[in-house]
This record gives sequence, C-alpha cells and structure tokens, in this order.
Amino acid sequence: MPWLHKVNYENSLRYDTYYKSRSNVIRRNLKSSSLHPSLRDTLDLYERLIQSYTPENAELGYLTTKCRDRSEFELINDEECRAWWMAVLAKEEIVDVGISLGFLRSEHKLGAVQVIFKNGMKGWYKPCGLHSEYPENEVIAGVIDFLMGFNRAPPSVMRNITSDYLVSVVKKNSHFYPLDSRYYVLDQIFATCSDNGMLNGAITAWWNGIEDGISLPKTLKYMEQYFPDSTIQEERRKLPNHENAEQIHSHILVYLLNILRVPGKNEFVSYQGNQKYYLGIDLDRTNLLSDIKEIPTFCEGCLIGNQTLANLKKIYHNYDDFSIEIMHTWDVLGGFTLQQKHLDGLYKRLRYIVNCFDTCMAQTSPSSVIIPDEVRNV
Repeated sequence: MPWLHKVNYENSLRYDTYYKSRSNVIRRNLKSSSLHPSLRDTLDLYERLIQSYTPENAELGYLTTKCRDRSEFELINDEECRAWWMAVLAKEEIVDVGISLGFLRSEHKLGAVQVIFKNGMKGWYKPCGLHSEYPENEVIAGVIDFLMGFNRAPPSVMRNITSDYLVSVVKKNSHFYPLDSRYYVLDQIFATCSDNGMLNGAITAWWNGIEDGISLPKTLKYMEQYFPDSTIQEERRKLPNHENAEQIHSHILVYLLNILRVPGKNEFVSYQGNQKYYLGIDLDRTNLLSDIKEIPTFCEGCLIGNQTLANLKKIYHNYDDFSIEIMHTWDVLGGFTLQQKHLDGLYKRLRYIVNCFDTCMAQTSPSSVIIPDEVRNV
C-alpha cells in the first residue's frame, strides 16, 4: 500500500480508538482524589485561560509576565506556569510554520510541522498518525510523565487547526510561495489527514537547546548486543550516581510507555546548570496495551533515585485515585478517554517496576539500591 494511502486509512481509525467512549469519562469524580491535591487547581486554571485567551484577560497577562522568560524546566515544575504553557499551545496565535518533515516511509515521517507562535514560543504539531503512532499518544505520554512526577516530557495538548490557515501563514511569510516546500507538505497533510480541511493534531511544546543523547541499553537484549563482555551492574559502576539516577529515571518512563528502542533512539538531553537531564520527546509510539517481553536493565541493575522510587510507589499504592486523575487530565488536555484495559496495562508495568526494586532491596539493602536525594533530585 502506498505510504500516504496507509497513513490516510490508519489515521481515519483514531475516532473509534480515542473518542467513541468519551461519554464515560470519570471527570466528575476528580475531587474525590487526594493523590495530587493541586491537580484540580492546575487544570481549572488551564481551562479558564483557554476559555478567555485574550489580551484583556488579566490572569493571562500576569502569568505571561511571570512565566514567559523562564526555562523549560522551570515551566514544567511550576504548576501555574505549566498551565500557562499548555494554554499557549492550545490558543496562542500561530504566525508562521517552521521545520516541516513531510512524509517519508523509510524514516517513518508523518507530516509533522513546527509552528511558531505570536509570543515567540514554538510547538511541534502532529496532525497525522498510524495505528501505532497516533498524535493522541503524545498527550497520553505527557500526562503520564506529569502525574507520575517524572517531569521530563514537554506538555502536549490536542488542537484543531484548518489546513487553510497554516497555508495562509506560509503564504504571508514566504518569498517562494507556491514553490515553498512547506506548502507542498501542507498540501499533502490536507489531502491525507484532514477532515474537510480541519486538522486534529497534538501540539507539543518546543524544548530549546536539546542535544542527542545516548544512555546505557534499556533492555538485556541490547545490553548483550552493545556490551557483550560486560554486565549492566559493571557499566553502572563506571558512571557517577547522578548520571545513573537520571538514566534510570528516563528508562523507567519509556518502559511505562513501551518505547524501549536501541540506545540513542528517543533519547535527548538538556542541561540545567552543569547537570545533564534525559528528556522524553517524540513519544507518539506510546502503547499501554502490548505486553513487554524484553527484560529491562533497570531491574537487573538494582539502582534507582530515591524520589523516582517514592513517586512510583505512591502511584502504585493509590492507583484508583491515580486512574481518576489521569482519565480526567486526558479529557481536559486531549478531549478523549481510554478504556479500563489501558489503565490495567499501565498498572501491570508499574507493579513490575515496584516489585523489581523491592526484590533488589530484599536481596541486598535499601542503601545499596537507592540513590539519595542529596545526589540527585527530580
């Protein structure tokens, strides 16, 4: 099947996957959860901002002054600024289109484009998807990252944009229209992924200054391939504890999302001061249903940061509350819901992680497994 035909067909299946069961959302029960007491305030603020995203909105003006010049790490770790950042993605005027990837089967490119906002910030817009790489998965992954306390993925929201509008901003800013390659890509997006000209895509916050990263292998299969004469324990002993804690933090996130790719894939780093952090970017391969057959190296390595483990155990022991929160948040930011089987799949992976480190500590000691907070904080 030609690539664009395949994308067109599988993109059309998104409604039944994400939106058909939206009436069953558990949103009304969020107030009953005490797992993240401030979550309701964060989401209420986001909804207030997008309902009145105008220059006259004093609350929006205050938050723009407070948050606009902060670093990405500061934005995602401040609840008001996170809500503001998500509102920018959902409502800020798009004034130009930047990088456009087009459609290329050999590299699995699905028509993503960079959008540039009036306030100078940027986003990565994905209006097309395949069955295994839907735009909604960016929102699913971003919410998991947020509610589980990883804080390593830029926020994502769903946003409807007409293809005509994107063409108009390219036409306005281009010296080469209609020969501009961006116009060609947008024309393909219109033909392949739009619903009568309307695009329904995920828009993910642009993270400035990232670099390609590479960590130790995430699974034993890749460990044997890349380090045939060593073990994960031996390689971990060669690294400082902050690097180990950060790598494992990242590996656990992508394990929960089931994106266990070769070293260097889906791995990006950013620096805050002198510290290096691994980010979760390009997460549309997220899959909460498939069984994970590979053995993750974090389980064999028996090392984890204290805050990472504490956050995971808190979610694990309060999973009913977490389920309410995550369903509500997916609905607010994405306008869709998932089924109970998706929550069950996530819980199964969470239980595996917790049991792994409980076994590690039983076999050795907590002090030999847990990297303390003074070495590295989430």
